[in-house]
Amino acid sequence: MSDSTLRLRAFLDANLMLVLGVLVVVIAIGGWVTATTHIAPGTETVERTASEWETTGTFEHRAIVTEENALYPIGANLTNRSTYLARVAPRFEGRFVSSYRASDSGTVNRTVQLELVMQGVRQDRMEDNLTVLWSKNRTLGRDGKSSLQPGEHVSVPFSFNATAVSMRAEDIEEAIGKPSRETRIVLVATVRTVGRVNGEPVESSHKQHLSLDFRREAYDVTGSGPETQSFEDTRTVTREQEYGALRAGGGPLLLFLGMVGFGLVVTADHHDRIRLSAVEEDRITYLEDRKEFDEWISEIHLPEQAFELPRAEAASLGSLVDFAIDTDNGVVESPHEAVFYVVHDGYLYEYRPPALDHVGSVEPAVGGDDSEPVYIDEPRVDETQLAGDEVGSGVVSGGAED
Repeated sequence: MSDSTLRLRAFLDANLMLVLGVLVVVIAIGGWVTATTHIAPGTETVERTASEWETTGTFEHRAIVTEENALYPIGANLTNRSTYLARVAPRFEGRFVSSYRASDSGTVNRTVQLELVMQGVRQDRMEDNLTVLWSKNRTLGRDGKSSLQPGEHVSVPFSFNATAVSMRAEDIEEAIGKPSRETRIVLVATVRTVGRVNGEPVESSHKQHLSLDFRREAYDVTGSGPETQSFEDTRTVTREQEYGALRAGGGPLLLFLGMVGFGLVVTADHHDRIRLSAVEEDRITYLEDRKEFDEWISEIHLPEQAFELPRAEAASLGSLVDFAIDTDNGVVESPHEAVFYVVHDGYLYEYRPPALDHVGSVEPAVGGDDSEPVYIDEPRVDETQLAGDEVGSGVVSGGAED
């Protein structure tokens, strides 16, 4: 039996009820996790998308060249550009196209209204708030369709002189004393939808903006799109609780390990395989003493003369070390076997750890002395063996052990 197995048995012997209690807790936890995961997992409520649909709007635009220039012929169309030349192509026109898509089906009535909005605005430098000081709107067009199917569209055309509109906004600003920091020209498309999509009633309204920003001889166009608005119909459903792989496998594993461990410990205790014998307890004591007093022990070859001394046997390694400390000696360990010696005042004191593979046997002392060793708690000698040459106190080194 190995020392590690012996230590495990000693731990179980000293903490048997605690170990069994821990194993019972492991079994209970493993059983609960297994039951709630595989047998009765329970239910949970989740939100699921029953249907979805989306509406898309796009401004298609162009500027028509109406003035003589070195770049473009009269009547040329400059299409879907981010910047147009105000002097050579002041006419800005196009259309707003609105459509929708559904995950299933749909029939809606949709109307689109286009407005041209001129605004005078002010934005504080330290804040993000935009203040509209004045606004003037003009309707450019309106159209609609009933029974509009997914994929079909409604379009509203527009056409105006962008340069003239910009000048009109500046005239308004001048007339009221220039209170604004800038003027803006915005096309606003208002889309209204009423009907049924994916079998559910829908009603929505949203706006989409196309901005014209004038700078010297050009104007920039932003917000052409496409711009999409998405809608979802969610429903609360009840489903069986789902768990991850860690819980699904961990619960049965805990249950199995707990039951196996509990069974092994109970069986071993029933067959008296946990409780330590007296020799095994002595072995545990030796292992603890060997670790505790390691700094007092040295491996040294004793000369043959040392083993001719009268000897006494210590009951434990701890007793031998205490004796060595009291007599100001060191403890010698044989390099070839686990035997410990102290040489003091002409006597040899030794301790032999119990060997588990031959319990109860007493090995003869190395060195040829046939006399019976004396077993004592504190090292002492048999006074009938006081004959022989004396060896001075201290550890003798330099010889070889028999």
